[in-house]
Amino acid sequence: MRKVGIMAVVLLSLLVLSGFSMPVNGENREKRIYPMYGINPQHNFQSEFSAKDNDGHLADVKAFSLTEWVVIDGRHLYGIAPGGADSPYLVKYDMYTGKWIWSTEETFQFASAIGPFLILSNHTLYFYLSDVGGYTYTGDMGDGKRCNQTLWAFSTKDGKILWKYDAIKVLENYYNKTLEYWGNADLPIVKYKGTIYLVVGGKDNTTFYNVIIAVNQYGKTKWIFPINMDISGLTVDARGNIYASTRRYLYSIAPNRTLRWMVKMNLEVCSVTSIYKDRIYFVGLEANSQQWKLFAYSTDGKFLWSYKTEEFRNIPEIYTPTIAPNGNIYLTNGTWIYSISPNGTLNWELKIP
Repeated sequence: MRKVGIMAVVLLSLLVLSGFSMPVNGENREKRIYPMYGINPQHNFQSEFSAKDNDGHLADVKAFSLTEWVVIDGRHLYGIAPGGADSPYLVKYDMYTGKWIWSTEETFQFASAIGPFLILSNHTLYFYLSDVGGYTYTGDMGDGKRCNQTLWAFSTKDGKILWKYDAIKVLENYYNKTLEYWGNADLPIVKYKGTIYLVVGGKDNTTFYNVIIAVNQYGKTKWIFPINMDISGLTVDARGNIYASTRRYLYSIAPNRTLRWMVKMNLEVCSVTSIYKDRIYFVGLEANSQQWKLFAYSTDGKFLWSYKTEEFRNIPEIYTPTIAPNGNIYLTNGTWIYSISPNGTLNWELKIP
């Protein structure tokens, strides 16, 4: 359940996007920022740059589409340009001069209504999407047999393909089965010291397979970690530990694939985790009480507290928590905004007019 509230991003811009580190030039910025869901791999919506120096950097590119462009290296605009026969391609422009720099020779046919992901690092543009691939697409978004889940790597210098990673094919080889795509196309990818982490789902008749795949910067599989449950999304802490939230368990996995710990839960749905310092926060709907709660755990897997959000009862969805530098947690469902202290007490609540 990867939902990002517009109000959460707006609220953060008013509350916390000031006083961060001094701006750096575009060359260094390209190596340092994570232009992706939640601003950074901790998904706490904090940026190391002030709003003034952020150059239009977007917090959420999950709905990246033909109508959206993003500045992700402080100098250049990246977007999707419409092509013939509904086959769009990636384009790069200079944001100051409007000069066209390159467009990809490769075109794409999206196999999902959910937009793809872009992430930039070390002169490489990664593009992750649910695509049609070599299949004859019927136009049915739910036709998993005709979908691929593909990670592309392009050079930011000239737009040339560096490599292509077919995640469903890797999943088939791992289980030695013929599988069809079965998973959320909007799951995030996160990057840590050259490693990209993907969540991939496949289906064989009535059996479902969900895994985390670690891919190196050259497009090769490093490891696969099976999780037999739909994964809401991945988060990575400053040490490279990976956190995966599901309805039944919260997982922590070391960068070498070792399971650090797993905590049992009983939720119907849950959000992606947000991490700040030694704390993990996420929102879940309890299966027994049908009550939305904000949960706090330590990064060692210890339960700290939960906060019951009364006004969120019977709300169909809730958003990933936003964390301010002072540790306060901000939570919204588009109707209410909560400010909750690091010890789990309410600072204030506000109903959006």
